Amino acid sequence: MTKPAYKGESIRQLLIYWLPELITLCVTVALPPLFDSYLIAGLKSTAAYGALGMATNFLHTLVKFSEAIPVAAIAVIGRHNGAKDHAGSAAHFINTLWTAILLGFTQLIVIWYTAPAIYEWLGVPTDMALLGAPFLRLRSVSVLFAFILLAILGFMRAIKNTRTPMLITLIGTGVYIVSSLLLVSGCYRIPACGMYGPALAALLEYTTMLCIALWCLRNTPAYKPYLLKLTNWSIDWRAIGSIIQFSIPVIIDKSALSFSYVWLSKMLATLGPDSIATFDIIKNLERSAIMPAAAFAQVVTFLVSNHLGAQQVTAARTTIIKILFLTSVLVSSTLIILSLWAPACIALFAPIPELITFATPLLRILSCLVVFDFVQLILAGALRGAGKVKTVMWIRFLSCLLFFLPISYILSLCSFSSTSLQFCLIYGAFYCNTALMGAAFLFQLKQKYWYEKTI
Repeated sequence: MTKPAYKGESIRQLLIYWLPELITLCVTVALPPLFDSYLIAGLKSTAAYGALGMATNFLHTLVKFSEAIPVAAIAVIGRHNGAKDHAGSAAHFINTLWTAILLGFTQLIVIWYTAPAIYEWLGVPTDMALLGAPFLRLRSVSVLFAFILLAILGFMRAIKNTRTPMLITLIGTGVYIVSSLLLVSGCYRIPACGMYGPALAALLEYTTMLCIALWCLRNTPAYKPYLLKLTNWSIDWRAIGSIIQFSIPVIIDKSALSFSYVWLSKMLATLGPDSIATFDIIKNLERSAIMPAAAFAQVVTFLVSNHLGAQQVTAARTTIIKILFLTSVLVSSTLIILSLWAPACIALFAPIPELITFATPLLRILSCLVVFDFVQLILAGALRGAGKVKTVMWIRFLSCLLFFLPISYILSLCSFSSTSLQFCLIYGAFYCNTALMGAAFLFQLKQKYWYEKTI
């Protein structure tokens, strides 16, 4: 790679790439849990608030798992599509769809019968478990639809149609927000469903999105060359096994951090109901604050990939540095605002004086550690762009398994005079874990031949 390179993308161009990604992530990732928290806060029940938060963490891991199958399938379907092999694309799509249906039904059956046991394993109080188990069962139905939907949207993306999945997602989010608003408190002769409102709203959301996706698949002319090639709709167990095996690295990568939140909630549950509710408040606020980094992580992946494909190593390196700078400015600004107005932000989602008093200093302290999280997000995205997908997977998996899980477990067993101190140390272990990952990613990027593809 000796070809001279320019100095990467301009700041203006980086922001142009970043803004649509930010809007999409804010609408689909950050907004729904914040909106749910705001609505459930109106019930003025710490048990309901905590039960919702614990279920959300667990369901987030399932959704990440559901994303892994289509993400892996996109590469295969895209390769068939690039070769104008419509029959191959269609056959792999059907096998992917069957895989998603079978895995979706599996999680539905497992969660339906084990929901109380899941809450018991998480260590929450009995009143939270009684509220949360039916909620988790209802949400598992919408997760089944999510498995099927994401397989269809993955097929659309693989044949270079990204606009339709985006529009379907935005419509679904709109349905979810309106439905939650109506179902939680009840109005227009709709009975109040309380904390079960978001679960029913999610069911309406994914049902609507799935119906629209199926309609588009059937009626869009661009998909007809693929559908006409479909001659066999039967289940190919060997193909399904191959798809699952091919998806394992993506599953591990996507699930490692999301499961860390589940584990973190379990460790903090030992500190009592207020700690459970505070964890959900801080997690949602800080996850929203880090959205600029999550958007830039997606941008840096495709930019680094394109630069290295054009043999522009210097441009790739410069782009990574520029994105790190922009991310630090944007996320730091958001966190400063969050810390300065911490009581008001917390009161918006949990108007309970005891929780505001308990959570405010914790939010301010833990916000200082978020820097480690956004750094690892950007560096992981850069490594993916360089083709080091398995490197990212193994670093995340081993860091969570060998550092975060044992350290947080030991801290949860220790006896502290202050609950706030123990909460801060356990939650802080999560960010120390992201710091460790970031250091490992940086070490990989500083190697002489970091840009050589190893997928």
